[in-house]
Amino acid sequence: MSVSSAEPQTKPAELVRTFFEGLARLRSARVFHPDGATFVGTVAFTNAQSPTAGALGGTWPVHVRASKGFGTPGEWPDVHGLAVRVIHEEGPVDLLFATAGRLVPWVVMPSSGWCDHPYTTFLPYTVADRKVILRLDPEEPDVASDGDVPSILRAVASAPLTFVVQESSGISWRPIGTLTLESISDEEIAFDPVAHQHSRVRHSRLLAPLRHFAYAGSRRGRGAPNQDLE
Repeated sequence: MSVSSAEPQTKPAELVRTFFEGLARLRSARVFHPDGATFVGTVAFTNAQSPTAGALGGTWPVHVRASKGFGTPGEWPDVHGLAVRVIHEEGPVDLLFATAGRLVPWVVMPSSGWCDHPYTTFLPYTVADRKVILRLDPEEPDVASDGDVPSILRAVASAPLTFVVQESSGISWRPIGTLTLESISDEEIAFDPVAHQHSRVRHSRLLAPLRHFAYAGSRRGRGAPNQDLE
């Protein structure tokens, strides 16, 4: 499931890691999504016809970090993100989502609130020899309408926040399950969608190493130990 630490480091990968390490050191924080809040909840994959639901199958506990991509102040618009760690029987699976356009949900776009745009994985996964993109649609678009971190904390403290998990392997989308943020957590997690992949839900072999070393560089730059991944 994980990318081996002994994996050969190509020059492009090492350049990516060095670049992100420098940026993280400059910010003394994550390069992207520096400020956020963590929640616990559940994800349920229920559509038996879905390749992704067939691979991940069932209901699993999750840790979710909600954050602003560029760390803009207060309620300013930003690319909002939801990093989801599925506590799967095969090991942790990290799925990262960012706000996307309402009419073009394959394109990352800023939003003014936590629930006024869908979220997308943007990069495709290979599942059962098919390319799929995942999306999250807020069930209640008017909840957490402000874009600051306290807004989503207040929302989840008041009631669970649910998103419909959608999948696309072309133009159309179909619901495959639900993701629910149930309560606030104080746990700090270093997400890495490449180190924590499911054996049947894989990133592109071309992009995965570069993304992996970007995360490694960001962790090194802000002084986070690699064991944070465990």
